[in-house]
This record gives sequence, C-alpha cells and structure tokens, in this order.
Amino acid sequence: MVRIPYNDIMYFVSALQYTDIHTHAGVERQLERLKNIEALMPAQFVRCHRSYIVNMRSVYSITPMWITTVSKEMIPISKTFFDSVKEKFIQYVDKEVL
Repeated sequence: MVRIPYNDIMYFVSALQYTDIHTHAGVERQLERLKNIEALMPAQFVRCHRSYIVNMRSVYSITPMWITTVSKEMIPISKTFFDSVKEKFIQYVDKEVL
C-alpha cells in the first residue's frame, strides 16, 4: 500500500479489477474496482468515462470528446458524462482559478 495525497493524483484508469492511479510521480496499481474508488473520492474528482476518473486540479481544457491535462495527456470523455464534467470544470475554474 502507498499513501498518495489527493492533490498528487491526476486521474484513475480502470483495468479490469485493477485501477491505475496516475500521479505526477508515476503510476501505482491497486487491486480495487473504479466504482469503489469513486465512492471514496472528494468532490474535486469526476467520472468522465466508464474507465476514467479525473482530478479537476489536473484538467487544463475540455472538449466534448477529450480532457487535456496540465501535463498534455488526453483523457476521453463519454457523451454520458460530458455534461457533469463540463459543470464541474466550470465550478472548479470559478472557485479555484478566478
């Protein structure tokens, strides 16, 4: 087990029963389903795809199909989750950036 502060996590990716935790320092793999991790995360994390949860702190921009992270990685957004991602992004920018 590794302790990772929320602010160090950029996003989570599901890989069957495992979840890869992408941080600024690298990737950690955990034997846990994404839906269980999602239930434990604070409001700054949002589900953007059935296989991804992203930390709003790491989002640089969004389009209807992609999230671009501050490290220039591309994360898919499904149509199902786009409205909630867009709303969270606007709230985050209004509260944290401006």
